[in-house]
Amino acid sequence: MGQRRIEPGASALSFCFGGGSINELAAAKLVGFIEEHLFAPEASWDQHQFEKRSYQRWAAFELLERIMDHPFEEPEMLVEEFIITAGFYSGMNADSKTGFLFETAKETAEDILQLFHA
Repeated sequence: MGQRRIEPGASALSFCFGGGSINELAAAKLVGFIEEHLFAPEASWDQHQFEKRSYQRWAAFELLERIMDHPFEEPEMLVEEFIITAGFYSGMNADSKTGFLFETAKETAEDILQLFHA
């Protein structure tokens, strides 16, 4: 079995997916979204905003990992499953920090789902 090589000018995503797959395109969109809208929080931010951004980034990177780990599943389906799961955990812990984490993750996943539909 031969080893795969990264061709000059190819992205790491192309290497992972074999090039041109719907998941590669979704992952590339998601990486761009993270870089543009979910940049790392600054230490000077107030605690609530810092935590919210941290949870948003966690959700986005969790979705990116799921998309990359399941190259034969529709990215939208993977995001929808995450939304359902996050909503479940959010509802179970509505008045706690855990509830805030999962509500933030759910909202972030909903934004990402809209990104995929754009």
